[in-house]
Amino acid sequence: PAVAGGVASDLFMAQREVSGKGTDEEDLRAESRKKPGLIQRVNMAFSFQESQTGYREILKLGATATGMDAGLAYMRSLLSSYHGLTGRQSYKTVRLEGKRCDSGSTIGPSVDVYELYWADLSQLGTGPLRVLSSLYQLVLHISELGRRALEDGFSEFGTDKRWNRLVKYQEIAVRQLTVAIPLFNLVLLATLLTAVLVRVAGGPLVKNEDGTLSAAANGVGLQWSAIVGAAILLLAFAYRFAPKWRPSLTMWWLIPIASLFIGAGAGYLLVALTNHANLVLLGEAWIVAIFGLDALMKQYDRFRPGALASGRLILLLAVVVFAAALAVAIRQDLHSREIEYAALWTLQILNLLLMFFWILVVIAAVLASLLGDSIVRSLTGAQCARTIAAIRTSRLTIGIAAGSMLGILVIVWSGLTAWGVAHVEAFDCMQTSIFPPLSGLGWILAEPATLERWLGDSTQCAGTTFGALSYFRAVLLMGVTSGLPISLFVVTLCILLLVWMAMPSVGYEGKSPSKCTNAESQRAGKWLSRGLDATKVIARLWWAAVFVVLLVFGIGDLAEREGWLTMFNWSKELTLPILSSVGTIVAASALAIVYGFVRYGGSALDVVLDVDNYLRERPHDAPPRALIAERYASLLRYLAQDRGKNDRPYDSVIIVAHSLGALITCDLLRFFAFENRSDRGDPALDPFGFGDTKSGRPPSIAIRLFTMGNPLRQLLNRFFPHQYRWVREEPDNALHTVEASITQNLSSTPSPDSLGVKSWTNAYRSGDYVGRGLWVSEWFKRTSGQKKSDGAYPQPIMIYRDVGKAEMCIGLGAHTHYWDETAPDIRDQLDSLIVGSS
Repeated sequence: PAVAGGVASDLFMAQREVSGKGTDEEDLRAESRKKPGLIQRVNMAFSFQESQTGYREILKLGATATGMDAGLAYMRSLLSSYHGLTGRQSYKTVRLEGKRCDSGSTIGPSVDVYELYWADLSQLGTGPLRVLSSLYQLVLHISELGRRALEDGFSEFGTDKRWNRLVKYQEIAVRQLTVAIPLFNLVLLATLLTAVLVRVAGGPLVKNEDGTLSAAANGVGLQWSAIVGAAILLLAFAYRFAPKWRPSLTMWWLIPIASLFIGAGAGYLLVALTNHANLVLLGEAWIVAIFGLDALMKQYDRFRPGALASGRLILLLAVVVFAAALAVAIRQDLHSREIEYAALWTLQILNLLLMFFWILVVIAAVLASLLGDSIVRSLTGAQCARTIAAIRTSRLTIGIAAGSMLGILVIVWSGLTAWGVAHVEAFDCMQTSIFPPLSGLGWILAEPATLERWLGDSTQCAGTTFGALSYFRAVLLMGVTSGLPISLFVVTLCILLLVWMAMPSVGYEGKSPSKCTNAESQRAGKWLSRGLDATKVIARLWWAAVFVVLLVFGIGDLAEREGWLTMFNWSKELTLPILSSVGTIVAASALAIVYGFVRYGGSALDVVLDVDNYLRERPHDAPPRALIAERYASLLRYLAQDRGKNDRPYDSVIIVAHSLGALITCDLLRFFAFENRSDRGDPALDPFGFGDTKSGRPPSIAIRLFTMGNPLRQLLNRFFPHQYRWVREEPDNALHTVEASITQNLSSTPSPDSLGVKSWTNAYRSGDYVGRGLWVSEWFKRTSGQKKSDGAYPQPIMIYRDVGKAEMCIGLGAHTHYWDETAPDIRDQLDSLIVGSS
């Protein structure tokens, strides 16, 4: 074979296979990964320290000590944590063998085409799983990217105290937003649902004179107690023993049947002994909630260390408070509603703590924003540009995450209060009260009388002045504030601006190249460029919609509740319908909208989620990047050692990479080249020049890189300026608006030499919202012609060249049609690379 063509979409390699040498940085990471003791685990539960990989410490050592910039340090921090998957692992790829034939039927060089498939290592799933995974990515992890952008800045600011504080503020906001707030809401939901379950399944709560439940109530509760008891024992057995159990045929059917009977019998016996079916059912409901939440938190702990300890502390607190509240309620005459009152009082206390964490998020985000602006004012030049870009990323991501989290909470809780709880009659016509032991703290827990005066809400239930359902609605309004309509309007405006930016590009997808002129292509390119410039406005608007609007209206609502002013009454009147009468519609339609957006949102959402997943560092022992790296390194080793049918190695390898594949390819090859220069090369990759620098031998197999829609400059350098500083010292649209600057001397960065490749060709479309030019700026014509009809294929394309570099705009279009008949230039350029490599 003469040429190997690698059709790649993502690459990376496992650090353990690159080098066996230990370093101080690796020892530092190993120390940070030691399993903490009990006291340390408790302290870490609500820790404000997000990073656990030692990445920050490596950056603080500086480039002089480690020889690594932020991008290389982050790569190593991920790969050094990965030690390979357990069990036998293999990767089967496709190899297409053929020969190039000229127009005169002359047989040209042999060409083998390999596919590197990586999507299975990074996919979000399908159907409902894809929706849930996407929501997790957008709501809980995207804020981590903003923190990562700031943490990368330690490569430039080292131990600067102001930058340390900036990252700390961002960490506090991110940690509470991704750990404390979602876990508190899960426990709140479990607390509410246990009371609802008892009310629905336990039947009418009618008591005898001695305080025990009536026969009718116990009869209904008895059935459900037996059913739930059987389910608990069966699930407990399956959870604890089934994964490792190797039963005989007899035991296979006997054990689950026995579990059902034993569980049902235990539930029946408890009701018979206590004559309180509702309390037995309540205990069973809490058992289900505890073990269900614990299993969920164990999974989440892999992605967010400390979540399990945090969740268990919150869950323990909820159980203790609920038990205490139930004991207080039983001693009072509450008309058979002790369990509902215990749930109400527990919700009050948990919600108070939840509000504290929301306030902490807002304060930390505001402090980070103010400190960031202060740091920017003290800087100049490219350093100022990188700082502006990193802070912009942190604001945008935490604004999106906090806004999305708030939206989900509105959907869930408004749906429950407006439909779920009301229709099952739990808490119906129940007089609201403050937990008696905390009656002196009514000003903190929101006195029902104060909320009644604020809402002007009246109940139609006899003998009830302010019902529990009205109370829930008031508490939800306090949480989201009456600024919700304005916040939703601003966020919607931001989303519309993003759609407005990408809409023309999407419309150009798949358009015939023979009908695309330079003028059309240039208009599309300029439109997209101005839209990308507007991201700095969108970032501030989105951040302000969450952290300014809601903060201002939250303070205004507090003042109005206390009777100090009434100027926010109009916003309250707009918000209440969203949280009450519209709650059912919001809950039903929003889920459908989210599912449709995730499923049919197109490539733009896919790109965001793919990049987010690629930059993710969890789970710590198997991050997606390391899994992909291992596979790619394996394929490269195979190419380096393969001798074909004629016992002859490949003359060259052409890597063809699109979109995220281009990004990962560049990151991986750059890491290979750095490891090689640091005497940590991989001997199996020596034919590519990544093995041993001491030999002084040139690579025997040249690598030529061909990228399309490469996001290195347009997205990664723009939003992660320190980690991708090697692409551009000054990220686009930080200090200056990007203007056209086409010369025959292309930009010196990014350099093909830093990737260890012989040549690097980049192609893009003018409306590609993911990746366009790497070395040229604002060039959106396909040809150099000036006539209105110029630019259409097959007119000669304008290619800008420099040593080892070539770049071209293939005309009008967006991001997904580089592989079909609408992009004949790609075919022609790839063919020329094959001919030139033979």
